[in-house]
Amino acid sequence: MSEGCEFFSSDAWNQRLTEFVVMSWDVETFLRKSQTRTSTVATFEKFTGSDETVDADTVAQLPIGQAIEDTDNELDITRSEVLETWRSHNQDRIPDKCPHDCYTTDAEYCLFHMDPEAHPKQDITTNEISKQVAETISKQGEQTKCFVGSRFSQLDLSNKTLQAPDNHPIDFRFSTFQQETSFSETVFEQNVKFKGAKFETVGDNSSQSKSEYNAHYVDFKGDFDFMRAEFRSEADFKFCTFLGDVRFNSAEFAAAAMFNYSRFEGRSDFMASTFTGKADFSKCRFDEVAYLNGTYDTAGIFNYTVFAGDVVLYRTIFSGKAEFFATKFGGEFDSGYAKFRGEARFNEAEFTDDTSFENSVFSDEIYLKNVSTESLINLTHSRIAGGEIVLPKGIDTPIFDFSFATLGAVSFDAPVEIVDELFEYVIFNRTKFKEFNFNEHQENLKPSWRIHTTVGDSPGSLLERRPRDREMLNALESTYNRAKVGAKDVGHNKAASEFFFKQMSTRRRQYLARFWNTPDWRKKGVLLARWASNGTIGLITGYGERPSYVIGTSMLVIPLFSVVYWALPSDPPTSGKFGLEYLIFSIQSFVTLILGSAPADSSVAFQFVSAIEAFIGAFLIALLVFTLTRSIHR
Repeated sequence: MSEGCEFFSSDAWNQRLTEFVVMSWDVETFLRKSQTRTSTVATFEKFTGSDETVDADTVAQLPIGQAIEDTDNELDITRSEVLETWRSHNQDRIPDKCPHDCYTTDAEYCLFHMDPEAHPKQDITTNEISKQVAETISKQGEQTKCFVGSRFSQLDLSNKTLQAPDNHPIDFRFSTFQQETSFSETVFEQNVKFKGAKFETVGDNSSQSKSEYNAHYVDFKGDFDFMRAEFRSEADFKFCTFLGDVRFNSAEFAAAAMFNYSRFEGRSDFMASTFTGKADFSKCRFDEVAYLNGTYDTAGIFNYTVFAGDVVLYRTIFSGKAEFFATKFGGEFDSGYAKFRGEARFNEAEFTDDTSFENSVFSDEIYLKNVSTESLINLTHSRIAGGEIVLPKGIDTPIFDFSFATLGAVSFDAPVEIVDELFEYVIFNRTKFKEFNFNEHQENLKPSWRIHTTVGDSPGSLLERRPRDREMLNALESTYNRAKVGAKDVGHNKAASEFFFKQMSTRRRQYLARFWNTPDWRKKGVLLARWASNGTIGLITGYGERPSYVIGTSMLVIPLFSVVYWALPSDPPTSGKFGLEYLIFSIQSFVTLILGSAPADSSVAFQFVSAIEAFIGAFLIALLVFTLTRSIHR
């Protein structure tokens, strides 16, 4: 080994770097960075052409390499021009010279930059290369740990602790790993950089990285295994493409984990992983099932991410915020028993298949504004402290199921065309209302105050078709009882009154349903008596909530008794024309216990009927006082 390695002046290096640059820069970035073009706007307009169907934003985000290769456009940009522009900025501080000596006196490159196909001719083994890498890393100095652009057929650094007497990073940027690469149980003491690296086949990478793991713009063509890995500083996987399965089971990320713009073409497994810092998966794409059920201590960001397969967040813990803005879920979404301790935002998310938040706990606020769904969003048994839910346009079936859930300070809204029927698109079944603001939604509840009826084949609609369904009636009574308690707790007495009325009327229907379904005649008698008693109280007083019912009943009792008096054989003690004497006597009898006894000169028959009317009148007057007092206190 004598002469310095000349790899950084070779065509192979230029080709490797160009391959990276044209895929990492988009059209807009190149035109903005370019200093040789007097008018980037003119170039962009030339590229987009006069076709009005071309979306400028889409074109601007195209990789510059893809734009150059597209024969349908007239983009006058070359790959070499892009590379020169990138070099002029040198954002990544690429070294100009390799710090390692050539492998032999007649070789052009060092051991790490040599073409792997030449290894057999030089009798170079995989063990020798792996040993040299480990020894080089252990030396002091920044340049000694520079492996930028290296080419490895195989690399085995498993079960090693790679450390040096300094803190300079281990630099594998733009390296190519052709066959199996193993980091099993490896401990990296320094920062490790893999930006632009290409892993054509990846083996076991159960490593511990005590500092930054930088791997953005990497193509991982095999399975990628970082099971039980430990990243003690920032892990940067932006713009990566994982062609095989990805396994980060039980991995620990002590700082930020950045996966922005990455693509996962195989199964993605982050089960039981711990993200102490921010976990950012914004604008990623997952083609297969994604197991993301871990612990997110700071934040889990999935904005604009596309999930083509199923998503599993079962028993996941979000201690900070969870963001899924405009996220597309192409498969099933399972967030059962998850805990969202910070804000959870699903605004404008698209759910295609079954969606479940069953038994999830939202300790802060949840936002579900204008979500798109093709199935019912299951929020049964969930606990929601607060938030905002806005129904989308164009729906014709319920989209939220809050059966057995606990709702806190959640506000609902809907488009103008369905705002009056807002709660017909939400299922409440034995739902608890804790600090729910009924006053805010009273315009949506008036005049019926019904929260059980829904569009489509849902519990409320089925009840109308099956009025004797005992189980459904029992659920309905429990639903209105819980709504009454919730309204009373927040001081909304009007809502509490209306829900109590619904509760009691549903109980009456239960008695009748049980009457028809019970073969025991003694039980039938008891149920019939309860049904009649409940119905009478409801008819006369509206279960103590309707003073107008008592007044209306009184207005019927007085004329009815006047007819009875007219039918008696004797004349009333009062005189009048056109039968008014009977009506006057009925009024006097109705208030007898208030004003005094019935006239003494009337017949026995008149006095007997008058006494009955007096008792009924006194009872109705007492009920009127009770219902008036109750309604005033409401």
